[in-house]
Amino acid sequence: MAILTISKEFGSSGTQIGQSVAKLLNYEYISLKQIHEDAKQPGKQWERAAEDYAGGASSLWERFDWSFMSFVALSQSFIFKYALKDNVVIMARGGNVLMRDIPYCLRIRVTAPLEKRVETVALREDISRDLARLIVKKADRELTSALNQMYGGEWDDPATFDFIFNTAQQSLDNVANAVKDACLNKDAFRTDEAVKALQLKAKAYEVKAGIATDPHLLVPTLEVVPQGGGLVVRGVVSSTEEYRGVQDEATRLAGSVPVTFDLHFRGEIKR
Repeated sequence: MAILTISKEFGSSGTQIGQSVAKLLNYEYISLKQIHEDAKQPGKQWERAAEDYAGGASSLWERFDWSFMSFVALSQSFIFKYALKDNVVIMARGGNVLMRDIPYCLRIRVTAPLEKRVETVALREDISRDLARLIVKKADRELTSALNQMYGGEWDDPATFDFIFNTAQQSLDNVANAVKDACLNKDAFRTDEAVKALQLKAKAYEVKAGIATDPHLLVPTLEVVPQGGGLVVRGVVSSTEEYRGVQDEATRLAGSVPVTFDLHFRGEIKR
């Protein structure tokens, strides 16, 4: 069956739509909170990173903080692990970017005008509209900050979505049913070739997360990409020891998948 990823504006009722579609299709519903909890399991050091990820890192230091960026890589690897299960609704930030090359993944965005979202939050939380407006605007700022750090301008690019729904213009039931039908149509694109492409991409993010979360391997601009049935690891290392460490870890995690390396040294080589 197809995979569904949902990106949403705060207060747009995207969560309710995701839950409704999961029930209609008998899919597993994967919340952002669940992804964060899974990514925190390896150790206590990820708890602060999870808070930064949830709230949006705002300073230049936070943007390049090792624990934050490593937690992002770890979370992304879990998104792919869930996607491999099929029959899932994934409420993931940037899922539209991560899954854009997977033909049987439906990528939608749920939006609503500011005042509609303010009204929704005020009713849901039983608070004043003024307070709800402050909460919605704060959530928008933090979400934009976090996603810009992780994906640049791509996260909000309409071209990365199959559908964009405005819940001020359609009822939640109508949106849920439209998404259900679109998912059923997407299932036709689940070919053996497409499944293999997802498996290889998932392996790439597993390798990236393994390297990124190793405190002995501080590799800025780390990138692991599928290429020709294998993986290419790119990045900047500071020593020959780190170079070998990246090679060993990537090869171990990749298993039977062939890996090539495009690694460069930063400054002088420390032997």
